[in-house]
Amino acid sequence: MRATKKQISTSLPGDVEALKKIIADQGRIIARNESVIVKKDSVISSKEQCIALLEEFVRLHKLKKFTASTEKSLNQQEMFNEAELSVAAEAVLTEQESERDATSHDVPVKPKQKAESRQKTLAR
Repeated sequence: MRATKKQISTSLPGDVEALKKIIADQGRIIARNESVIVKKDSVISSKEQCIALLEEFVRLHKLKKFTASTEKSLNQQEMFNEAELSVAAEAVLTEQESERDATSHDVPVKPKQKAESRQKTLAR
């Protein structure tokens, strides 16, 4: 619910120093929120890298699975990049784990309800 002009004017102090303190508090809140946004942007960026690597793994897997072993493919050279991709994927995953460990106390994690319900179902 938004405050009306009348509510704002009556809730603000008339003292200039008190108004300056309110503005400074608001500035600290904004700075803290901006730092959280920066952290989340870096997490999103690393997740996008991971997704790109996983998509490449899926593409290579489909290529291996659905092309005949004797068939010569235009993409056959890319199949030999698999070792390089797995090294890159491992590096990204390690980096993500270290970032997650470093930021785990800053960003609250939502519980995985689906996984818990699956485990309960399997336990029965």
